[in-house]
Amino acid sequence: MEEKKVFQTDKAAVTGAPYSQAIIHNGIIYVSGMGAVDPQTHEIKLGTIEEEAELALENVRIILEEAGSSLNNVLTVTVYLLDLAEFDRFN
Repeated sequence: MEEKKVFQTDKAAVTGAPYSQAIIHNGIIYVSGMGAVDPQTHEIKLGTIEEEAELALENVRIILEEAGSSLNNVLTVTVYLLDLAEFDRFN
């Protein structure tokens, strides 16, 4: 059985929080939760739901590509919205 490997890249947002950006186990990449954090400045950038979602997904894309994968291989995504009225705009 393959061991779990912690994966980290400086190219995606680094928040300073005590968690890994991703864990790789048995060829599957588990990416940690992402918010609207600028991958270059590592600062939270609040904006519209579209802007925040795009920034969060950009960080996921960077992590996946740096780990040797891509968004094309994503099997599932869980999203938590503070305001369910924004679901249509997010989607």
